[in-house]
This record gives sequence, structure tokens and C-alpha cells, in this order.
Amino acid sequence: MDNEQIVLNGFLGNEGKASTYNFDLYPLMKDFSFYDFCDSARHIDDEEAKNHGGLLVITDKQYILTYNRGYGTGTHMGAGARIYKELHGGGDIIGDKEALSLYSKCARENLVARLIYEFVGRTSYHVPMYEGYINFDTVSLGENKEITEGMLKSFEKFYIDYGKEIALICRKFGFYVSYAYRDESGRTIMDRTPSLESLYNYLQTKVNKNIPVDENERIIGNTISNANTK
Repeated sequence: MDNEQIVLNGFLGNEGKASTYNFDLYPLMKDFSFYDFCDSARHIDDEEAKNHGGLLVITDKQYILTYNRGYGTGTHMGAGARIYKELHGGGDIIGDKEALSLYSKCARENLVARLIYEFVGRTSYHVPMYEGYINFDTVSLGENKEITEGMLKSFEKFYIDYGKEIALICRKFGFYVSYAYRDESGRTIMDRTPSLESLYNYLQTKVNKNIPVDENERIIGNTISNANTK
């Protein structure tokens, strides 16, 4: 086994077959609820609930919010690759290497956040414990990630649609919002908060009007002008 395949195997988790990347994304996006996302993890087998995940992709024109394949059992990489493929015309993803390439492009060109809510063990009284987060990828190659004006507007739409619900599940389910940034001395600071407010304030300082925009991006999610599917 060569080094490239070892890296792929580590990234793929329980993916690894081309068929696992060629799933119908739309049922996983429809009527997405953070409350249901967390609550559903509490009603499945402990092993299945160890990697219960979803993905948020914020582009210049829209946001896409979805469970990972299998309503949370697949990987973030598989979901990101599928989303990027759909944004650029659709079609089959042929194998692990293409999926990894598509996910890398998705994360590089957009603002991506991983959702996790999972089983983490049991108390001494055998009561199951769960925790989760939405982690925004705001540091890229050691630098603070910049976004377009359109991405900020798409985030604002997401904030309007889901901000109150996220604040609710942070109180109820042990959920939190996290993002990182590099301070003036070069240290990486991790902010962990019970709402989207501080992240929104941070993103407003990271808009770069010179970032090129993909004019050919397909609309598959929620835009500023359309209604939330909830």
C-alpha cells in the first residue's frame, strides 16, 4: 500500500467505494432541523451514533445544509464531494481520489462547517452521554480565511434561518459553535460559543472584495431570495 492510499484511507473513514459518493443529496437537505439532527443521534445504536454528522457549505450565492450520507453515517468528505459535484453540473464521482479532490476544492473555495453530534460514552450509572458542535473552517494553510461579500450575505441568510434554533440546541443538547483564527502574534485561537453571534461579527471583518466569484455555480440550496425549506 503506497503512502497516498494510506492518507486516503485515513480521510475516507467508512467511505471508500465509488457508490458511496453517488447518493441523492436532496432528501438529506430537505426540512433540515438542528434539533432533529441532535435528537436523532439519541435514538440510534451507540456505535452508529459515534460519527453522526452533517455539513454546511456557504458559497457566494447560497448555503447548503445537509446530513452526511445515510442520514449522518457517512463522512464529511463524502458529503462535501457530492455537494461540489452538484454545484458544478452533477454526475457520478469516480472513486476515492476524485472525491478527495472535490472535497478539497469545496473547502478551499467556500466556507465549510462540519456538524457532529455523537455518543461519547456512559456515566457510572450507564446513562448515555452525547455532545456535538458545528465547526467552521476559518483558518486555511495557516492563514485566516477570507470570504466574498456574497458569502457573508449567504451566512446572514443562514443566521436568520437557523440562529435561534442553534442557540436553543446549545442550551438543550450540549452543542456549541466553534471557529479558529490566528491572532497578531500568529497563535491559533479557538473560539467556542453557544450561538452564531461572535462568528458573524468575526466574518464581517474577513470580507475581501477581490476574491473571484464562480458565475456558473448551480443553485441547489438556500439563497437570500428563496425561502427556507423548513
